[in-house]
Amino acid sequence: MRNDSTNCSTFVERTWSAGTTRCSVIGFDLTFSAPTSVSVARALADATLQARIHVAHR
Repeated sequence: MRNDSTNCSTFVERTWSAGTTRCSVIGFDLTFSAPTSVSVARALADATLQARIHVAHR
């Protein structure tokens, strides 16, 4: 039995050589991050408050 990368390569080669058309897939990629004000507050805070901000953000 071949490994997954070989199987994938074989599939791709067969698909492209057969002249089949590509099918687009619509999706969403969401990224969440703290506002800049939170980053500034953490940078200027003492160690205790930095730890609390870190825990709250996780």
